[in-house]
Amino acid sequence: MLTILRTVSGRFTIIGSYGTGKSSFLWALSNVLRNKKHFFDAGGLEKMKVEVLPLVGEFHSVTEFFGQKLLDRKASTEEIFAEIYHRYHQLGKKNGLLVLMIDEFGKFLEYAAKNTPGRELLLPSTTRRVCKQSTYNIIALRPYTKTLMLIHFTKWGAKT
Repeated sequence: MLTILRTVSGRFTIIGSYGTGKSSFLWALSNVLRNKKHFFDAGGLEKMKVEVLPLVGEFHSVTEFFGQKLLDRKASTEEIFAEIYHRYHQLGKKNGLLVLMIDEFGKFLEYAAKNTPGRELLLPSTTRRVCKQSTYNIIALRPYTKTLMLIHFTKWGAKT
């Protein structure tokens, strides 16, 4: 898993139908990374100083949600990322790993599709850019159902 983190973009999408264990996998991975339980080998990630931010999506603005969860208030995208970087740097300069575990992420996408997609998708697209930066060990895990992926892609014109 450490090799995957270093060779790919740092963001992962877990795809599966309803009830296939996506949330259970996130729960198990969270426990492994925090050395709470050993369900499987995480390839060295569990040896790092890890902070897991478990977040469960809602049919709501993703930016407002992150502001409330991370800063206890409404916040701009810039303030949210300043807090994410702050939390990352608190882990130390060596072997720090910040994991954003965003379950039910599709609820944010459903909200965005029905409201203001351009504005609502700014935070997720910025998250992708942050996770791509090789100088930071920040990863984002987001499970989707296949159905939501099809709805999401179809909404913006991609062929399924």
